[in-house]
Amino acid sequence: MHKSKTISKNGQKLGIEHAKDEDIKNALEAVYSIDEQNKEEIPLAFLLEERLIGHPDAKSRRDRLSELLYIGQVNGKGLKKRLEMFRIGQHQLMEALKVLQEEEDHE
Repeated sequence: MHKSKTISKNGQKLGIEHAKDEDIKNALEAVYSIDEQNKEEIPLAFLLEERLIGHPDAKSRRDRLSELLYIGQVNGKGLKKRLEMFRIGQHQLMEALKVLQEEEDHE
């Protein structure tokens, strides 16, 4: 859940107790299990092609992708590891990238 959804009404406190029920439910539905075995490899070349690493727009694209996949903010080095740790396959990644591209096209 994004930090902005956990701010108190007076804006001085931060915590899950300040989030709306719907936001908490959505966050719980998006929970991933960590599994060190049976990971699907995400090639670095794929991340380069999709401008997620090694590109001037990479940071903003990674930040938005992290929000779409609920994996937390990651740097270029940690993206591959986080995707594999949460068992996010190339198919699921492609779906999120499609949404990201649509958003960029509408800007």
